[in-house]
Formats: sequence, C-alpha cells, structure tokens
Amino acid sequence: MKKYIAATAIILLFLGLSNQALANRYKAGFSVNYYKPSDSNFKEPYRAGNMMFGLSLGINLLKRFEFRGELNYFRVKGEMTLSKEEITYIFTPLVAGLRYKVFKAGRIGPYLGLGADLCSYKEKVPERYGKVSGSKIGLHGEIGTLVKLAERFHLDINVRYLYVFNKSLNGIEREFGGLRAGIGIEFLF
Repeated sequence: MKKYIAATAIILLFLGLSNQALANRYKAGFSVNYYKPSDSNFKEPYRAGNMMFGLSLGINLLKRFEFRGELNYFRVKGEMTLSKEEITYIFTPLVAGLRYKVFKAGRIGPYLGLGADLCSYKEKVPERYGKVSGSKIGLHGEIGTLVKLAERFHLDINVRYLYVFNKSLNGIEREFGGLRAGIGIEFLF
C-alpha cells in the first residue's frame, strides 16, 4: 500500500509543477543497469550482482534542475549454502530525486544528483523459513551525463550509490544498498 501512495504522490507532484516549469519539458525513460549489492553476505548465496531495469519520469524545474521519479526492478536467483535449494531476491526501489546539470557542452551535459528511495525487498526462500520481505528508506548520490542523440532523445550514462537505513533483517545485519551503473534512453516531450 505504501508503494501506491508514494507513486500517487510523485505523479501528483509532477502534475502540480507542470505549470511552473520554465522550459515545460518532460522526460520519460527506460534504463538498463548493473546493480551490485554491497552486503558481503549477499555474495555467497547469490554470487554477484545482476541486471536492474528502470522506468523514469522527469520534469525540468529550472534551466539546470530536474526533478525525477523512478521505479527500478532487480531480481537475482541463488541457492542456499547447505541445502542448495533455489532462492530468489527481488529488490524494487521507488525513487524521488533531484539532478543538477553542471554545464552543457555541445551534445554533452554532465550532472550530479541526490534522492530518496523507498526500497521494497523480498527474498523467496523455502517455506520453513517464513516470509522475508519489507521496505526500507534510503538515500542515493549519482553522477552521470546526458548525450543528445536527436532533438527529443537523450542517452543517459549514470553511476549511482544507494545507502539504505535500518540494516537488520530478522535479527541479521544486512546492507540493502549498493552500486548501480548503467545506460538509459530518454524521450523529451
């Protein structure tokens, strides 16, 4: 339920700011990233990171500032250490962030960004272990660049680090955050 409330709030914020945007330029995008959780306990059952896919909406607030919302999806399969039973980890951050465009040089526009993340997680394990799921709040910092491909299309090359608060999962210390790097395509309208 919290996810739906947060998603509705982000959409309403976009609609409310639409008349105030100076450039009146909106963005919709899709990204493909590699996500590597920073938890050392993650490596044994799941080995390494995996692909993370994302959808984004953005609005230019001023010449150099962009507010954006994202929904990302990360899923990786692994196996339990002793029994070798299959397990699956699903991580879905819902993101609200602000990007500052440092400068623009021709088709290139580097940026810095900060944001807040509502991170939902679920670990599918054998039934005898019970349910493992929940939500945590996190913050991210990012650096990237936009490359203008055509009048309405941009390539977004991005590196982001996510830090998630409240690391305890069923009494075990876990780090839900990690490093994400990838590429996206954005359509301006």
